Amino acid sequence: MSDTAPEGWHVKLEEKWWGYRLHLSAPVVEAIEETNEYLDPVHFVLATIENEPIGWAIEAYLVSEALLMGLEKNDKGVVLNASWLAIFVIVPTPGEIDWNDAAAVHTPTVDPRSIDTSAEGTKLRWSVFDGTRWGPEVAFPLDNVHSSGVAAAVYQDSLYCVHRGGGSDTTLYWSRFDLNATGPGQKGVLKNQQLPGQRSWNRPALTVHDDGLLHCVYRSADESADLYETTFDGTAWSSAQAIKGQRSWTVPALVSAGGVLHCVYRSADDSGTLYRTIRNEGTWQPAEPLHAEGVPTSYWSTDTPPCVAVLVEDFDARLYCAFTDKDSQELWFSSTRVWQDDWSAPEKISGHRTSTGAGIASWATPEGPSAVLAVSEAMNNTALGWSELSPDGDVRGPFALSDLTNRSAPVLVPFHPVNDELSTQVMCLHMAD
Repeated sequence: MSDTAPEGWHVKLEEKWWGYRLHLSAPVVEAIEETNEYLDPVHFVLATIENEPIGWAIEAYLVSEALLMGLEKNDKGVVLNASWLAIFVIVPTPGEIDWNDAAAVHTPTVDPRSIDTSAEGTKLRWSVFDGTRWGPEVAFPLDNVHSSGVAAAVYQDSLYCVHRGGGSDTTLYWSRFDLNATGPGQKGVLKNQQLPGQRSWNRPALTVHDDGLLHCVYRSADESADLYETTFDGTAWSSAQAIKGQRSWTVPALVSAGGVLHCVYRSADDSGTLYRTIRNEGTWQPAEPLHAEGVPTSYWSTDTPPCVAVLVEDFDARLYCAFTDKDSQELWFSSTRVWQDDWSAPEKISGHRTSTGAGIASWATPEGPSAVLAVSEAMNNTALGWSELSPDGDVRGPFALSDLTNRSAPVLVPFHPVNDELSTQVMCLHMAD
């Protein structure tokens, strides 16, 4: 705080795993309400915030929502609450700090995003797409994460992450973060819980299925490269079950559609051919290579993890698969009707070239059509960019997403914002430095 600050002016920022809380004393709130240009309370508040993205969000809020904030004011002031999922969506609540208590005012808070979240020295980061733009990237509060990143899915109102340990640690770990914990008293947080006896060479794939379970598919940690499946019912993980006869050299892709699970993976041999297997009524079917009439199978060859998403348009569900070309590392996509095996000829997503792989996800707003987002290194850069694929085949992009050096295939997770079941946002998680 400045030594020349008016009497009673106090600001305290707390950064939590789920978001941030900004405490403002009552005199500060009153000065903002009065738009006191001489004292410039908004500048006073911003001068105490070193985190630039939070500063942008707070400045926009104080300029436009001062009267709404004032309705929550008590003799201790106001608390402004927001989650990392939507830092510009700020909820005011009555003040909580006794500003006459020196210990309460000056107790330091730990920024969970400053921790070293990878044994390899890179950090797991996330950003959120609201249908128009990507929010700022912030580090995700998980440590001991392998360089291949995490698998993630929203299940029972929580974000679940599964990852391999960092360095030589091949153990699989899972974590849970309650998406509804956007204020004090956050609940439902578990970090780095082991999946007993389950190990992988890299990160797994994760999706929620119609059977009410969270499904996880992963490559073994040994040279057999066998694929395994485990499920979570909200309480415990099942023992690992081998997916008979199916082997992959890298991270598989997994999605639920049409009442069945679809797993697309790269072969374990040098061809790099992409295969799809379907789990129907509890049984994984023999895998078939992705193919289209008159198109060589080699067009679906890659050395990086594939990614999949389902787009529903006019009651027609299509399965999209994006992958990098084995030789050029350019990003391509192909699609098929969910219950068919009629893959379209691969098409290039211009401007995307990646050595790590890509992530795709479907999203929709109440007003607009559905589309598929594709994220990978782009624009001849090592940073992430994004493009939009429409159902009619048009591609818009690429556009810049990040200015950080990407280190893993990004994972895209569609979710509904808290208290808004009609809108879809997309979270992107990836390793970067």
